Amino acid sequence: MNAKIGVNGKEVIGRVHPHIYGHFIEHLGRCIYGGIWAEMLKNRKFFSQYGDAPVRWVDSREEGVVDPWFSIGRNENTYFTHDNTVFYSGSQSQRMDIKRADNIEHGIGQAGLAVQKDREYAGRIVLKVKGESSRLKICLKNKEGQMLAQKEIKIRQGDWQTHKFTLRPEENCGDAQLCFTLKEEGTLWFGAVSLMPADNIKGMRRDTLELIKQIKPPIIRWPGGNFASGYHWKDGIGDPDKRPTRWDYAWNAPEYNDFGTDEYLQFCKEVECEPLICINAGALGTVKEATEWVSYCKGKVKYWDIGNEQYGNWQLGHIDAETFAQKSLKFIKAMRKIDPEIKVVGCGVPADSFNHWNEPLVKIAGRELDYLSVHDYTGSNSKDENYLYHFIVGAPVRIEKMLADTIACIQKLSPEKKIFLAFDEWNVWLPEASVHTGMEMPYRLRDGIYAAGVFHCLHRLSENVKMANLAQLVNVLGLIYTDQTRAIATPLYTAFQLYVGHTGEEALRVDTESPNFDLPSVNNAPEYRAVPYIDCSATRTGSRLYIAVINRHQAEEIECEIMLKGFPPAANAGGRRALARQMNAESYTSRDARISEFTISGLSSSFKQKFPPHSATIIEMEV
Repeated sequence: MNAKIGVNGKEVIGRVHPHIYGHFIEHLGRCIYGGIWAEMLKNRKFFSQYGDAPVRWVDSREEGVVDPWFSIGRNENTYFTHDNTVFYSGSQSQRMDIKRADNIEHGIGQAGLAVQKDREYAGRIVLKVKGESSRLKICLKNKEGQMLAQKEIKIRQGDWQTHKFTLRPEENCGDAQLCFTLKEEGTLWFGAVSLMPADNIKGMRRDTLELIKQIKPPIIRWPGGNFASGYHWKDGIGDPDKRPTRWDYAWNAPEYNDFGTDEYLQFCKEVECEPLICINAGALGTVKEATEWVSYCKGKVKYWDIGNEQYGNWQLGHIDAETFAQKSLKFIKAMRKIDPEIKVVGCGVPADSFNHWNEPLVKIAGRELDYLSVHDYTGSNSKDENYLYHFIVGAPVRIEKMLADTIACIQKLSPEKKIFLAFDEWNVWLPEASVHTGMEMPYRLRDGIYAAGVFHCLHRLSENVKMANLAQLVNVLGLIYTDQTRAIATPLYTAFQLYVGHTGEEALRVDTESPNFDLPSVNNAPEYRAVPYIDCSATRTGSRLYIAVINRHQAEEIECEIMLKGFPPAANAGGRRALARQMNAESYTSRDARISEFTISGLSSSFKQKFPPHSATIIEMEV
């Protein structure tokens, strides 16, 4: 198969903003807790359903002991209960009474912890004691009871006290138990407990941060997503052990509030990115809360989302378009009184969907908006791998049209003021990523090719799309997957690795002649017509030209004649071919992606280059 690519160096179609390679993290599933945040314990502040959570949430699988903790040495001499009168955090502590010393260890523990031999773990415990001073034993055991590491601390009668400790296991264990026990008579209240790998970076996982840093995210959106519409930021500041655990009604899960505004800003500092905060514009979100948040972050946060998907009936605080437009205007004006330098993203929709949602928003609040957000997820119920491949790699063609239609809609509604698009949620989302699976997707090579295609459409629309955020960064639809001891890059990650730092500031006009394919509608998914197998984007910074070429064909190599117009060819070009080691007839389902490097020599104003099936390639040259 053959194709032609013409790159015009004299026709700049837009300036590519680095924020199009942005990301998104949300308090959902294992994105933050279990992905970015290094805390190993669940429900470390002994939260239960009283007054906060729906009754359907199981807060205790063992009488008197908060889930997922378990009792140790329970007998007729011990009493375990949730205490809602004496507590350190929120409205509850875990209480244990030892009525009579019987030379048996009594306490609580938590299982399911993966620990590594000779790795140091740093912990702390906040407790209150009634009775004689005694010694608390802290240990890690395997499920057979074999001791992996232990420490003893002296605890005294009196008010709440915090003790720090370290443990260094002697063996690897994938299902270790952290146990706190004592033998003396008395009453012990557990207020908060923490355990992290000692090499954490200000509470964040070192392995996850190292992977994130390598793709140099320019901007990261937080805290949601749907979560934002029920989040109250003041719950997440101050002493982490005292911060209350709340029930998240958006995703029906406890929110521990260990990762709040200060932790998020520290995270952005560590990965060297701009923060983008989505305020609570839902039912219980107020102007006062928003302005106080802006004041708290003044000089540190420039970009602010005014709510998330308020057009949808799934959203907490969903209201009609005109009411939300008026509400947005009040929020923005009040926020700008606190910090006139902020940039604001309005909560928009694709084109004129959701009963023409954008129209009142732009007409009423448009003069105060810098961006309008739009979200898009590519999904299908089909189980046919061949169909799914073409559906996913062809989706950027549909996305480009949707974004172009939205741009046209905004320009018609706001002819005098330029409002840019923020494509601040996008990804592949198949049914296997459900609430029951933590919304985790096993991304494959095809999804990396999809991401490359989205980048190309963002280049071509760069005059109007100035921000985009892949949803999400870790675990939840994540381009990084973690377990308790590893952080692993997916093919989505490799797509970012390929493009970030290897594309230019100016988007150039490209004309492509390519064979194409059609795809029928399956299960009400959109049909595709004339999707080109070859998709090319050309960008430039100074004299450096970047030609990015995707071959969407599932099985065939395509030879392209590349013609350079408007500038002399370079003598040599270095390029990168994403996933080239996996480029064979079966590899589009691979979850392992690699980047190989190659050199092209002897270039002229017209040259030929072969591109393997299911690949994305970037050729760099001086012109």
